[in-house]
Amino acid sequence: METVLCIFTYRRVFVLDMDKIPRYEDHQDETSPAVAPPPPSMRILDFVDSELPLGMGLLKLGNFLYMFGGEYCDYGNDLIDSKWIREDMISPRGRLGYHSVVYGAGLPEEDPPCLVYRLDLTDHLSKPVKLDPMLGPKLYAIVEEIGGQIYILSKKRVSRSRPLFEVWNPMTEKSRALPNPPSFSRCRVVANYCVFARNIVCRMDNGDLNCFNTASET
Repeated sequence: METVLCIFTYRRVFVLDMDKIPRYEDHQDETSPAVAPPPPSMRILDFVDSELPLGMGLLKLGNFLYMFGGEYCDYGNDLIDSKWIREDMISPRGRLGYHSVVYGAGLPEEDPPCLVYRLDLTDHLSKPVKLDPMLGPKLYAIVEEIGGQIYILSKKRVSRSRPLFEVWNPMTEKSRALPNPPSFSRCRVVANYCVFARNIVCRMDNGDLNCFNTASET
C-alpha cells in the first residue's frame, strides 16, 4: 500500500491508489482532446458520517491510517458545540464562528477529545477502530513518525492540566506524556513547524521558537 496517497482535510480523508490513476497518454485519440478522467478515489471517509471528531491529526504508516484527537463540533458552523466550552471561554471572534479558545476545564471528562483510531487501508469496507485514548486532548495535531515512534503535539493549547505533547508507540498502541513546549504557558497556537535530524522545531503564535530533540527528549 505504499502507492496509496491520503489527503487530509478538517472533515474528510480522501484515499487514492496512485497505481490506478489513468495516464494522460492512455486517453488520446485522433478525434477527441487528450483529457484524462479524474483519478479514481478508493475511498472518502467523512468524519461527520462516521461520527468521528473533526480536526484530527493523521498519519499513514504502512497499511494503516492513524487518527488522533480532534473536536466534536456543532456541524452547522466552525464553533465547538456549546456543551464543550463555557461561555466565558469563547473569544469575541469565536462568537462569529472564526476562532474559538478551549481549555481543559470546559471538556467533559466522560468523552474528552483525546481519541485514537486506526483505519486499515487494505480493506475498502473497513471502519475506523477505536484504540486506547491518549493522555490529553489534541486539536489540529502535528503528527510525525520519527525513529519508529509517533510524536503527537496539539497545535492549540486545549488544556491547562493534561498533556498536549505525547509519544505513541505503534507496536504497543500506548502513549506517554512529553513536556509541553515551554511557550504554551504564554501563547495558544503553534503557528508552524519543521522536522530535521530528529528535532521538532515549532514557531509559536507569539514568535517564540521551541525545539524538542526526540533522541534526548529535551
